[in-house]
Amino acid sequence: MTAPAVPTNKYLKFNVSGPCTVKVWAKTSTNGAVRNLYVTDGTTIYGVATTNSGSNTDNAITTANVTAAGTLYIYSDAGHNLYKIEVDGATVTAPTLGVNDFHANAVSNIYSNGKLVFVSNVKSDTQVDVYAISGVLVKSLKTSSDTSFDLNTGLYIVKSKSAEGEKSVKVLVN
Repeated sequence: MTAPAVPTNKYLKFNVSGPCTVKVWAKTSTNGAVRNLYVTDGTTIYGVATTNSGSNTDNAITTANVTAAGTLYIYSDAGHNLYKIEVDGATVTAPTLGVNDFHANAVSNIYSNGKLVFVSNVKSDTQVDVYAISGVLVKSLKTSSDTSFDLNTGLYIVKSKSAEGEKSVKVLVN
């Protein structure tokens, strides 16, 4: 089968190092029209699953046997929610997400315990900003050493920024 053009809207893209099997679990975003979920390299369709095909089935599972290394796309002609993706037989690499100064092992650790939020492994001046899940800034501080602080019960995004890099972590305070 020849695939439609490379998707330009609402797709998942990743690279595989060689031949592999890709299995995708999805559900349509709404009931109604027939929808197709594709696994393709932009030229060849390796797998397709159809939902809402006469029986209003809205779960889709497709298994795609990919024959070569390269970039793969998972997309739909209408709308699907992806739940799980498995790749067997090859290494998966994803393109850079656009964060040029990310250093996973060089930034502070952020975690909560009860009503306290801890910032540890601080190596230089670090800006810490705490956002409510709604996006409102609720606390801001600068530190050059390990620190902790109280927050009210809730779910927060804590962002740290230093010379070593940036990190955002979701914390639950209870």
